Formats: sequence, C-alpha cells, structure tokens
Amino acid sequence: MKMDEEDRREISEADIVMGVDRGSGREVVFYGQSTLLAAGLGGPVLRLRIVRVSIDFNSEYEQLAAACLALKGHYDDPRKRLRG
Repeated sequence: MKMDEEDRREISEADIVMGVDRGSGREVVFYGQSTLLAAGLGGPVLRLRIVRVSIDFNSEYEQLAAACLALKGHYDDPRKRLRG
C-alpha cells in the first residue's frame, strides 16, 4: 500500500477511516468507531468525512493502522471486532 501526500491529507481530515479488503470487499473502521456509533444511536446529525482505503487485510493491515496512528493519534483495532 503506497500512500502519497493526497492520501495522507485525506486521512488527516477524515472523521472516519475505513479499510476495505480487496479480496472480500469487507469494510471495517480503522478510525472513528465512536463517531460512527454516536451517529447511529441518535446523536446529532453531522456531515461526516469518510475515507475508504482499499487494502489487503493479510499484508497491508498494519500499514493502514500505522497511518491512522501517525496522522490521527490513535486507531480503532478492527481485529478486536472481527474476532467475535
């Protein structure tokens, strides 16, 4: 997964960052889980910036997690939600 300056800017400005597995099409939240939950539970209606990043979950997961950590300060570990 190569990220250019535009990719980094989009992630930096996003309210929600989702990884989309190229193999399965499965989408999971890497950043903004609490924002997404609040919006779904009747929180205030917001205009959210959602960025979807196409990755291979087997080989590029850590790269997207590291990008969220570096650019957003933390990431929501989707593997914890996928195990159940």
